[in-house]
Amino acid sequence: MEPDEPLSRPAACRQIPAVLDDMSQKDLEDHIAALEAEIVRTRAHLAARGGQRAQAEQLFRSGPLSRQTENAP
Repeated sequence: MEPDEPLSRPAACRQIPAVLDDMSQKDLEDHIAALEAEIVRTRAHLAARGGQRAQAEQLFRSGPLSRQTENAP
């Protein structure tokens, strides 16, 4: 199973309660912890995606088309 699949996320993040008033103190703390873990996971994914984008941009900058435009009059 891939880490980005919905089932790998904490249960609290798969279903966000509409009403927090009915949750106990412990449930609210657990919910916050699960959301914070999801934020960390999402930021890591975003950073990895940014690295992939930088690699792709570098590839296109150094590809054959970029050399043609560099030598153009």
